[in-house]
Amino acid sequence: GALPIVADVKDLKEGDMIKIYPYKGEITLNDKMVSTFKLEPETLLDEVRASGRIPLIIGRGLTNKARKFLGL
Repeated sequence: GALPIVADVKDLKEGDMIKIYPYKGEITLNDKMVSTFKLEPETLLDEVRASGRIPLIIGRGLTNKARKFLGL
């Protein structure tokens, strides 16, 4: 899978070893924040965890049906 990120990279150079913090929306270089980003749509991390958007939709549908059946 992939996690698409749109961020300003003007302070980065080829070969830089960066750290990406998807929950914080930060990119750091040598422990200094060099860029920020916001994941779009907000459900993107859920989609990545579910191995794709379609499995997420199917899983949510099944969960909702099970909850309804169980009266939750």
